[in-house]
Amino acid sequence: MWHSLFGLKDRLDGNSSINKRLSLVLLLVLSISSVAFLSIVLNAYRIQLQKERGEASFEVSEVLRSALENAMLKRDLEGLQQIVDNMAKQSAITRVSILNRQGEIRFSSEHALIESEFPVPLDQLCEGCEGNFEHAQDKVSMARLSDGTKILRTVNPVSNRGECFACHGSVEVHPVNGILVVDYDASSIQSKAMTGMFGLSIAGIVVIAATVGSVWFYTKRQILTPVAQLSTVSAELASGNLSARAPDSGGDELAKLGKTINNMADSLQSSIKTIQKNEEYLQTLIDANPDGIRVIDSNYRIIKYNKAYEKLLGPNKASLPQCYASSHGRNKPCVPTLVTCPLHEIKNHGSGAIKTVQVFRNESGSPFETQVYSAPLYMQAEHAELFIVQSIRDLRHDIQYSQEQRLSSLGQLAAGVGHEIMNPLTSIRLALQSTLNNLHSRPDSIDDSIEYLELVDGEIDRCIDVTNRLRKLSMLPDKHLQIIDVNNAIVETTSLLKFEAEQANVRVTLQLCPDTPRALASESDIRIVILNLVQNAYHAMPDGGNLTIKTLIRDQQVNILFKDTGIGIDAADLPQIFNPFFSHRADGNHGMGLGLSICLSIIEQHHGQITVQSSADNEQATGTEFSVTLPLAC
Repeated sequence: MWHSLFGLKDRLDGNSSINKRLSLVLLLVLSISSVAFLSIVLNAYRIQLQKERGEASFEVSEVLRSALENAMLKRDLEGLQQIVDNMAKQSAITRVSILNRQGEIRFSSEHALIESEFPVPLDQLCEGCEGNFEHAQDKVSMARLSDGTKILRTVNPVSNRGECFACHGSVEVHPVNGILVVDYDASSIQSKAMTGMFGLSIAGIVVIAATVGSVWFYTKRQILTPVAQLSTVSAELASGNLSARAPDSGGDELAKLGKTINNMADSLQSSIKTIQKNEEYLQTLIDANPDGIRVIDSNYRIIKYNKAYEKLLGPNKASLPQCYASSHGRNKPCVPTLVTCPLHEIKNHGSGAIKTVQVFRNESGSPFETQVYSAPLYMQAEHAELFIVQSIRDLRHDIQYSQEQRLSSLGQLAAGVGHEIMNPLTSIRLALQSTLNNLHSRPDSIDDSIEYLELVDGEIDRCIDVTNRLRKLSMLPDKHLQIIDVNNAIVETTSLLKFEAEQANVRVTLQLCPDTPRALASESDIRIVILNLVQNAYHAMPDGGNLTIKTLIRDQQVNILFKDTGIGIDAADLPQIFNPFFSHRADGNHGMGLGLSICLSIIEQHHGQITVQSSADNEQATGTEFSVTLPLAC
């Protein structure tokens, strides 16, 4: 029983469906109520039957008592016993007994009990029978015989009368002559009660079944089915299906709840569409930036990045969640004491915008220098959350040779250009002075004057030629490429460096291809490349040496070779010489470190290549050779 009750409790705890729990509760309540009701009705019905049977038995007992009194008055003891025996033969009567005032059985339908004490104590037999029957009263009660038979017992005192004085004395002294006890079979009462209870039980079961069934059907149709539909819609919305909607029917509370869910879904769908549009707009906005853009949070996680950042590192590395893994190839944050970490500086020192040069690594593991501009961004929520917005520029490709840098390079030629112009100006001055002297002293010496003026004209051409070479170096690159004579560009550019070569004790040898190699390029850009590579060779030979410049045509390409006899480049420095701001000059001076980076950028813009071979062995130094390759112009 206890196990069944605990099992029912488990079912009611919420693990089963609402319909089942409601049905179980309703069944339990109705069952308990029905059992209690049946118990009350059965008890009342039994009492009513007992009362009715008792009243009937009193009537029978009164008739029997009258007959017995008549027999007693006649002192017909045998007739009296006969009456008792005949009464006991009735189907409803189990036993008839007559007791004297002392409680002794004088007459009984069971002869074996005659002259014996009644098996029930007097005080329990009737009302007022404590010790004797002087104050006995009528009583009807249920009793059980020694064999277990359930009976209805009527107790009727036989009153004393004046006619009985001879045998029983006066009425005042002995008001009661004896007791008539009639036992009736009570099984019929029990049977009728059980029959009534069975009928009521069947009716109760039918009512309970009808009630539970009706409640179950109504609950399933009007509550559980709509709730299941709402649950399905909620699950669809939770899984991301924002088009799911609850059925719009009815006007009850569940229908109103469904409308509320639909309104919420509409609002949510509209908000998400707005957010998606804003996300797309933001992504398009940062994708339009040619520099790499990424946003990181205070836990080094990359929140957003643009296409330029993905192109910079490769899709696999760009998609890594942590910034240190994505750009630096590390498995933990950078050590702030070794490198400048913008997040660490801004987060811990309250720094504003920070501009740094950092070495990133792409998917192949190759390092390259970048310029990173980092700025803090605080998002206001419950607590201000810090984000870092970084703009990343690849210094390998994005360094542009500006007009300012061109003029700076020309400034380095000032001494050489001044020497180139000084020589013809000196000749011009001497020729003009000689001409003036001749005109003053010998006005008719026209032939000598013509010779001097022709000399002046030639020297002026030399000055114009120098300025033209400078102009070609300094002019802005043409947006439209043109066919250039590579040999001529080399000759004119090296001529501007003639004085610098003499000062550095460098002998320049030109081995130019006789087939006049031509390339489709910007002439000023190519001249700047030649200028930087020649000056780079001069710097590599602080004690003087030889520089050989050679042009070749092979495989539909123009090759320009710059071979010096300098001290060479260390093997450890070779991978870095094209990085911006890397400077390691042999003459001990510290340059800006942009010359070779600019050369690489210009050559790659013209779809060419630049390579280097060098040896820095102190005993067998072979110098350095730069090779520039450009597509041949047909």
